[in-house]
Amino acid sequence: MTTQENRRSKITRWVFRESLTELMLEKGMQKISVNEICKRADMNRSTFYAHYEDQFDLLREIEDEFLIALRTTVTESNLQNFAQRFEKYLGYLQQNGSLFTLLMREAPDFRDKIIREAFSLYEMRKESGVIASEDPRFAQKLYFVSGGSLLLLEKWIEGDSEITTSDMADMIYRFWDRINGIT
Repeated sequence: MTTQENRRSKITRWVFRESLTELMLEKGMQKISVNEICKRADMNRSTFYAHYEDQFDLLREIEDEFLIALRTTVTESNLQNFAQRFEKYLGYLQQNGSLFTLLMREAPDFRDKIIREAFSLYEMRKESGVIASEDPRFAQKLYFVSGGSLLLLEKWIEGDSEITTSDMADMIYRFWDRINGIT
């Protein structure tokens, strides 16, 4: 594939992603057809199918790109302190709040993927020895805390802007530590 073809493919995929995102804002994902996406993108169905199996494949790509960008934001920050990394994580969610909220509402697997991301963040703390890895209830505790934290984040992103990113990160961070017996 030449550079020009690669660039054209990236642009085409971007147009399809933007079209699906716009349509999801107007109506639920279950009501969106490939025809509607193509019409909004001003592209042919054959072009769509050259890149995706169906509209849900396109949605998965949007989710995956969001999560890759989230991970990259945290890992490229070169912050050693977990609290600062977590603040960076929440900052990304806040900056991309409308897409985060849309994916939480429309993408069936996105909530689980975000919780798995929280697991990976917390695994870093476990590996560093801050958390006792012998706790047989660690995973259950983390699911509980992650689910509650996710709901709190959704509400925060939807409009509780009086709480700063730093304060929200600190609140969740302390809650995680309390439930895991770390003071």
